[in-house]
Amino acid sequence: MFTLINIFVRLLILVFVIINLEQSIVLAQESVTISITYNVEHDHGIGLGKGELKITNENIEYLGLSKNEALHSHIWQDLDIKRIEINKKELRIVIYEESRLPIIPRKSPFTDGKQVKIDNEHDYLFRLQDGEITEELATMLLKRFHCPIASSIVPEKDRETEKLLFEIPVFHRHLRGGTSGVLRIYKEFIIFDTETENQSRYWRYRDIRDIARLGQYKFELATYEGKLVTDGKSYIFDLKRLMTDMEYDNLWNKIYKTF
Repeated sequence: MFTLINIFVRLLILVFVIINLEQSIVLAQESVTISITYNVEHDHGIGLGKGELKITNENIEYLGLSKNEALHSHIWQDLDIKRIEINKKELRIVIYEESRLPIIPRKSPFTDGKQVKIDNEHDYLFRLQDGEITEELATMLLKRFHCPIASSIVPEKDRETEKLLFEIPVFHRHLRGGTSGVLRIYKEFIIFDTETENQSRYWRYRDIRDIARLGQYKFELATYEGKLVTDGKSYIFDLKRLMTDMEYDNLWNKIYKTF
């Protein structure tokens, strides 16, 4: 009897040690500092500047390298950011800040320049001059931020582990032309897959503003991606097969239950 009690006590101690070890590993992983720096061009709309874009697990920072570009330097906390758009060679950050359009340059004689307000959000577009945004970084941003995100980088691990509900071959219409691909509906996200470079898209359900049938063979997926004087961007797909009522209802429920 004493031997059994002794074994039981030792097992309890072993379980306690394992639980504490797992907690220590999790805390160590959470405390790891992430810091990735890219050399970028900052698009001003009119002109551009060069600087460094640093992404950490606490904030996103832009540091202008020249004296004039230093005026555009910023540090953004997560809650400052309204939307993010991710491409391999570009990162667009939209923040809660009024945007202004320069109508008289700063360097004009007898004036410090003149600007007019054009919107209630500010768009910062950064083009990477070396390297690219990796799948790992895109995955980290998607998990970290709850604001709307549009990504042309598809996290392959999500695709492999998540349940595919249905898929439809489609043609994505552009203003001029378009591209063929497959619209894949998963349990937690939607992927538009195409072989055309930078045209694939990955959306979590919270990134989607609305959906609609535009007849039997046309489908609209509306997002929060910025377009001046509109609520967002709409993706229009020609369906190469009918979307069944069951498929549409299932998708509709997933999108509107996230609100």
